[in-house]
Amino acid sequence: MNEKPKVVLTRARRPEPAVRTFPFTSGMLPHGALDDYRAHAWETYTRLAMPSVTEEAWRRTDLRDLPADRVHLPAKGAYHDLAPAPAHLLKPLTADAHGGQVVLLPGAGKPFLSQELAAKGIIFTDLLTAEKEHPELVSGMAGQIVRPEEGKFAALAYLSHILVWVDDGASVTYVHEAASPDENGPAVHAGIVEIKVSDGASLRFVELQSWGRHVWNFSHER
Repeated sequence: MNEKPKVVLTRARRPEPAVRTFPFTSGMLPHGALDDYRAHAWETYTRLAMPSVTEEAWRRTDLRDLPADRVHLPAKGAYHDLAPAPAHLLKPLTADAHGGQVVLLPGAGKPFLSQELAAKGIIFTDLLTAEKEHPELVSGMAGQIVRPEEGKFAALAYLSHILVWVDDGASVTYVHEAASPDENGPAVHAGIVEIKVSDGASLRFVELQSWGRHVWNFSHER
C-alpha cells in the first residue's frame, strides 16, 4: 500500500528593517572647555547600537520609522533665516520676578541677565558662551548627572544640553520651555538636562513643551 507523501510547510518571517543611524561624524563636534566630555561621549555613541523594541526601556517605542539618516545639523548662522520667536513665548511667566532669559535658536543663543543679578555673581547664559567665558566652571559640570553610557541618545554630545547648577544657599525658579512650529519635514531633538542643587539651596524647575507633530523628541533629564 502506497503511503501519501508527506508535505512539509515552512514559513519564513521577513526580517524587520534595521533602525537607521545618524550621519554624524567626529568632525562635527564643537570645540571648547568640554572637549574631553564630548570625546568620551562620542566614543560611547559610536560603540552603542540604536535602541530597539527588544530592549525593555524601548519596547513601546519603535524607531524604525525614524529618518535618522536624513537628519543634519543646522548650518552656521541658520537662525538668520528663521522667523523670530513668537512674542507669547518670550513673555515672562513670573512678571516682576523675571531676572533673565536665554533664547536658543539653531546655531545661536541670545542670553539676557539683569544687571542686579549679574552683580551678585550669577551666571546665566548659553552653553557655548559659557565654555568661552567660564571654562573652569563648565568643564566640571557636564556628564556628572546624566552620563553618556545611559544610552545612544544620552551620548549625542553636540545637541541640546542644559546645565542647572544652584550653588549653596541660592534659590531660583527655572522655566525651561521648548517649542517648534508644525513643518512638513521631520526633525529630531535630543536633549540632556542636568540639575544639581547644592546644600541649603532651593530650585523650582518648570518645564513646558509644545513640539510640532513632525518632531521626534528624546530627553534625558535628572
